[in-house]
Amino acid sequence: MKVFILTLLATSLLQAAVPKLSPQNPKQLLNSSSVSIGGEASTLFSILDVRRSTDVKKKVERVVIDMGDLEGRPVKGEVGFYHAELQQNPPRLILDIAQTPKSKLNTDIIQQRLQKSITIEKSTVMLDPVTNNMNMVIDLKPGTKARVFPVKGVKQTSKIVIDLVQTKNQ
Repeated sequence: MKVFILTLLATSLLQAAVPKLSPQNPKQLLNSSSVSIGGEASTLFSILDVRRSTDVKKKVERVVIDMGDLEGRPVKGEVGFYHAELQQNPPRLILDIAQTPKSKLNTDIIQQRLQKSITIEKSTVMLDPVTNNMNMVIDLKPGTKARVFPVKGVKQTSKIVIDLVQTKNQ
């Protein structure tokens, strides 16, 4: 009985130490420590392209990740399952895309495309063929918030869109 009570107490303390992450509406900006989840579990995917555009006046950047099938062909319909988490200290967006072990672009090219940004300090991209996941860590400049949402492929391939919005003057 003592072991059960100690285990219950330890579990309660551990849960209290972990901050709660609240899922957001994908069209809303992520605030504080929050998450955005989207897509659906399906077959294996690949990254076809990653591009970034900037509206300096509005202090907004958009990163678009074009998704393909495992053979690198465009995907119609939903994107694969993803989990995006905005962290505060340090400011960082972590994007995990499940079932995505391949990319037409090597990780160095993806990182280069995210350089010279008004909202991104640095980025790290890892493709793990063992777990079949792509992990992107984007270290953000202070005061940057994020919006992450899927775009269903109808005429073009499906996409994951990341809007990065600067809310403080740098």
